[in-house]
Amino acid sequence: MNNNNNWPFTDNNHVYGMKLSDYLVWATNRQHDTELLLPSIQRGFVWKPKQIVDLWDSLLRGMPIGSLMLSKLSEGQIAATIDPQDIKQPKTVSGKAMGLLDGQQRTLAMLIGWPFMNSTQYCLWIDLAEKGHAGSPFDIRLTTRTQPFGFQRISHSRLSRHDRREARKQYDKLYPGNKSKPDFNLFDFLDAENDQPRPWKANGDPKQFVKIKDLWKAFKETDGSKSAFLDLFKSLGTDNRLSNLHEAFKRIETLTVPLILIPEHIIKEAMPDGAPDPLVLLFERIGRNGASLSPEDLLFSMIKQQFPEAQQLVNGIHNKITVRAFMSATDYVMTAFRLAAATQSSEPSTQIADNPRPNPNDFHRYLGRLLGKEGDKNKPLRDYLAEDNNLTLAFNCLFDVLRYKSEQVQDFGLPLPMMPHLPRGLTQVLLIWIMLNPDQKIINNNRQKIISFSLFWYLSVLHEDKASKAAFKIIKEDSGKGNFPATELYDELIKSTSIEEFGLALPLMSDAELEDILQDTNALFRSHDAIFKLDDSGKQPIATLKQRELYKRFCWWRKPILLWLQRAYVDREFDIQSRNDFAGLTDEDAVPYDYDHLCPQKHWGDDWRNINTIPDETTSVIKAFRNIRGGVGNCIGNLHVLESSLNRSFGDDALGSKLKSELESKKWRHQDSLLFHCDCHEKLWETASPDDENDKKKNQVWDEERLQAFQSAVYLRAKGLYRQYYEACKHIIK
Repeated sequence: MNNNNNWPFTDNNHVYGMKLSDYLVWATNRQHDTELLLPSIQRGFVWKPKQIVDLWDSLLRGMPIGSLMLSKLSEGQIAATIDPQDIKQPKTVSGKAMGLLDGQQRTLAMLIGWPFMNSTQYCLWIDLAEKGHAGSPFDIRLTTRTQPFGFQRISHSRLSRHDRREARKQYDKLYPGNKSKPDFNLFDFLDAENDQPRPWKANGDPKQFVKIKDLWKAFKETDGSKSAFLDLFKSLGTDNRLSNLHEAFKRIETLTVPLILIPEHIIKEAMPDGAPDPLVLLFERIGRNGASLSPEDLLFSMIKQQFPEAQQLVNGIHNKITVRAFMSATDYVMTAFRLAAATQSSEPSTQIADNPRPNPNDFHRYLGRLLGKEGDKNKPLRDYLAEDNNLTLAFNCLFDVLRYKSEQVQDFGLPLPMMPHLPRGLTQVLLIWIMLNPDQKIINNNRQKIISFSLFWYLSVLHEDKASKAAFKIIKEDSGKGNFPATELYDELIKSTSIEEFGLALPLMSDAELEDILQDTNALFRSHDAIFKLDDSGKQPIATLKQRELYKRFCWWRKPILLWLQRAYVDREFDIQSRNDFAGLTDEDAVPYDYDHLCPQKHWGDDWRNINTIPDETTSVIKAFRNIRGGVGNCIGNLHVLESSLNRSFGDDALGSKLKSELESKKWRHQDSLLFHCDCHEKLWETASPDDENDKKKNQVWDEERLQAFQSAVYLRAKGLYRQYYEACKHIIK
């Protein structure tokens, strides 16, 4: 039993060196009376794969990893356990405890390889068949739940689609019983050694990968005996590398981590109203030197310092699908702050100026007024962090009014995977209108205008913060009138001083204007500049700057609009998954769908040496194809949303082969991807990407007829897709 209230620090010392193994034992709250917890001010686990791998490279080399900073926690404070799943379990301090103020990211990364704790999100491996890169003694790889076959060996970025497909093919050969399981479910086999997915390595044996936690556990269980350690892994036949690993774990066991105790006078220092809390200030300054601290992280940390229960309350709010579908927990806090500032007072002398993106100065200046203390009245930010409040009710209404309703014929609502792509500023605009017009009947009557305006904003707004601020002003002035002012908002956002200048948003242009840009399909594979028609002199483009911007934004920059365009398919395939596993996610590494090329990229955009042209590449058309083929191939007209495992099974099959496949009637139909927009469209696609079932090289042969069909099919589909978008949005125009 340890009676020192400041353990592990003794004799008024503020620095203590602790063995790394002892520290990780303490971090998992084993064998010590004093708990190590995360103060409420802390955020989540934000490290990227390369940061995790680099830390473990340092550990296995025996390098120091820097000091960790602790603060003494008092009884009654709210803190959280340290968990490698990044699932903070709030608890009230009831005994001796220390808070880990600086070092959470490193600690969580180390616990991924700690033998006595399992992570359901991450797994670290060493490839015993490879030496490390750039002088590293070992080849360290990371796999995650969303990337069960890991990341690229050197850059630690996402594997290419080809590599992911090859990794899954290799896995399915080894474990055919799991073929029907999507990739993200394979990580559930974390403790089933035979079914555990390993990092992908071309022409490599996956059995040569060994978990770091298993290696460290073996070192501990053999009491450091080198011969016993080697015997445990002798079947792998890599004694030299295992010998080096044995030495590496010997070094890890001797590593000492410097712990620094923050003096209590800093924590307890009384500050005048409006001055930053010293602990928050210290945390902010620490964050500048580590994983960058976003304004959202800082605000939430400041709130938790004054209102420790906020972590648990916000977690509860964010667990609701109606909130989680739109934004992260920290974005919810920022939204609550902005809406609290907007509704705090109706008196001009005490109103807080609206700021769509508040900064630390705003937090320090206004947090006391908006948050207050328990029992204070008219503290809207504290109210918006409560379990059920006006803001969460507004989220419920917004979710319901925007949501795609499959039971209605040709409904034009948004499927769940589209919702997190809506900008935060737009979501806040819609929320404040709902809060000012809370009658459900009024909200339902305005559904069409709300959805139309949301789609317009997503594609057309050029200056998010300025647009959101202007919209806030109009809605507050229009308070309680019962009609969503979509037309007034639209007119304000597109307002400009001349036809060639932009306002805050691009005006909604008819589908004829995009068709006017793309209509010259006889001119094959034009450059981005040449894609616009020329005047009679042949020198100046007729298309306006706004038409050019429309082309760039719709055809190139806003591919998530496909989630809305293919809403029936997206809702059918992903609604349940979105509610349970993927709500609020936009990262392409983490979602269960791909933006797939209809005519596969390998057939036109891969290595030019694999492409055959007829006649030869000296003709002007073939030269243009070589230099500018991405302009057609990556246009939205050649992209569709497809469930990831289905996309992997299709591989590089031609579109003609996919249309003939028996999967056509089971998991995918051409209607799901809105392929055909005119009578000739099917024929054009068949010419552009013909069935290659009997000759896989057939689709790498191009002649001018096929090039013409490819461009025409892509542009016709782009026009057809935009026509559907325009028809849904045009209701907001006078």
